[in-house]
Amino acid sequence: MGQYIRCIITDGNLTRDQLARMLPQISRRYRLEGDLLLHDAEAKAVLEFNHPGDGIMEDDVELLKRYAQAKQDSAHLASMLEKATSMIAAQDITQQGDEKEAPRSVLDPIWKWLLANRQALIVYEGGHFVDADGPHP
Repeated sequence: MGQYIRCIITDGNLTRDQLARMLPQISRRYRLEGDLLLHDAEAKAVLEFNHPGDGIMEDDVELLKRYAQAKQDSAHLASMLEKATSMIAAQDITQQGDEKEAPRSVLDPIWKWLLANRQALIVYEGGHFVDADGPHP
């Protein structure tokens, strides 16, 4: 199984239905089927949508805050995490690479679209943070 990647949204709610409506803007090759993200009709990731108060998001955000403390721009990252209004946790079941570098992924076009169109922070497993300004070493 692949790594977990989290997309933190800070500018409002993001639900499964909203993402499903956004996918054709990114590529008609994507679609959601239950918890699965399909690309060319092949399952590529398991998605979980979390929101404040669901008992999951808060614990994940606290974990990410600990990772952020080791980054050069820790204050900026902590501020974004404090503003989290939604989170997509994606288990990329096709990812390539290792934890030392942010993995290339079939999910990348979705993350890039969200970074360009929403206030978002992508966190790859191992604490690799990326926002609209780029990676945060």
